Amino acid sequence: MTLRYAMVSATWCIEFSEQVLAVFTENAQLTRAHTESVGQLFTPDTSTDVVKVTFATVLKPKHAGRTGVSFDIHSANAERKRLFEQGLHCIGFWHTHPESHPTPSGPDAALARDHAKAAKANLNALAFIIVGNGRLEESLYVSVHDGENFHRCVLLNATQTATITKPAHNPN
Repeated sequence: MTLRYAMVSATWCIEFSEQVLAVFTENAQLTRAHTESVGQLFTPDTSTDVVKVTFATVLKPKHAGRTGVSFDIHSANAERKRLFEQGLHCIGFWHTHPESHPTPSGPDAALARDHAKAAKANLNALAFIIVGNGRLEESLYVSVHDGENFHRCVLLNATQTATITKPAHNPN
């Protein structure tokens, strides 16, 4: 399964591979005990009309709570450098929220703005994804940030239905 999103006025779109969607699903905050997760998004080619996000990482958090997460920028930069040497380009971040229809918080907006401005030499905008805890197609907040504003993307297609499911109860 893949999911493809685009801004209404854009001539390009962003497509998430099965591997990336699996990372989103595996890290969704399905219970009150789950803390936020964060990671980076990578593509082998930023110059095509369909930017295929083929790899997502999970960053080790410096702090993670139910409604907040922070990461070490030096570790993120080292990860970007290592994956760039393997032919992958970082195009943005993803993280989770404990709600079915997530929207960016104030700290989210500041993070996206700062990183989009820092990446201006290499990217026109930074992908910024928030993973909610509902049906995957309905609970992804997909946007790009140009250093000034978020630009929301809409779902173009879903090759099959994906659902984030709560783990089975394990009495042990």
